[in-house]
Amino acid sequence: MADKVVVAGAQMNPEIGKKRTNMARALDLCREAHKVGARMVVFPECALTGYRFSDMDEALTVAEPVPGPSTRQLEKTCRELDL
Repeated sequence: MADKVVVAGAQMNPEIGKKRTNMARALDLCREAHKVGARMVVFPECALTGYRFSDMDEALTVAEPVPGPSTRQLEKTCRELDL
């Protein structure tokens, strides 16, 4: 076991409802974190969907199951990068 683990805190400003754009940014941040030696990347809540939905119905338009398409895409990239 390693004596230390480098953890990256991802700072991003997700756009409401723009999952594809937000995912691309999250994957870029994973790659950046990997380049500086991170083994773990921590994202803010709602990083892929954005914040401040007007109501639950609006939030449900971008909701996904877990596991689902977004978590699978993140998992694939993290496995490739050993994150």
